[in-house]
Amino acid sequence: MRTPAQIAADLERCYERVEMPKPRYDDDCDIYDTAESGQRAGIPWTLAWTMGSLNDEEWGKLSPEERWLAARRWINEQLAKGIA
Repeated sequence: MRTPAQIAADLERCYERVEMPKPRYDDDCDIYDTAESGQRAGIPWTLAWTMGSLNDEEWGKLSPEERWLAARRWINEQLAKGIA
């Protein structure tokens, strides 16, 4: 039976390390900070976390104006579905 160290070594050999580019609009804030800020503004924590995640993961390469439009479009879609 192979040990976890052996498995990790095999993975290191199989997968090339890739240097990830720095996000275009990087700051020191993480998704939990975003969720807590939203909660302080009266938004449920889960919704604020979801919006933060979308903002970082889905819309991360967009300009601030494009992010705002994407967020507004997402909110309207959720309201139309009756989810939010």
